[in-house]
Amino acid sequence: MKSATKKNNILKGLGFIFSIAALWVLFSSFTSNKNSKKTTEAFIIDNSKIKFCSPKIENRNVEKVVKWTVEEDITSLYVIERSNDGYVFKMVGYTPAVSQDKKVSYEFVDKNPSSTEPYYRVTKINKDKTVYFSTIEK
Repeated sequence: MKSATKKNNILKGLGFIFSIAALWVLFSSFTSNKNSKKTTEAFIIDNSKIKFCSPKIENRNVEKVVKWTVEEDITSLYVIERSNDGYVFKMVGYTPAVSQDKKVSYEFVDKNPSSTEPYYRVTKINKDKTVYFSTIEK
């Protein structure tokens, strides 16, 4: 029993690492300057602001709609992630930030949600490469 729990914890940790790696690749494609040399900068995860918003999940026929409202400042990109178990998340979409100094509402439609009741979170990536996670919602 202990080995199964240990294996699950390892898989959860690997899922988190793969999510960050995927975000780094995605963010690099938005911020790379084709005339500059490639860099290997890493994301900075600020644990003091781990929950920047609480997305709302709505049903629309067979689709799931993820909605969130934020006060923007230096945000570059939002990544929407889905999970079947609430631990291992996979990217299902993204949207560039509007980058205005006011409240902005966003909406993402997941046209192919899983057969189980999925969990969602929104990951915010700032221009300075800090990463923030929303609360996890079902």
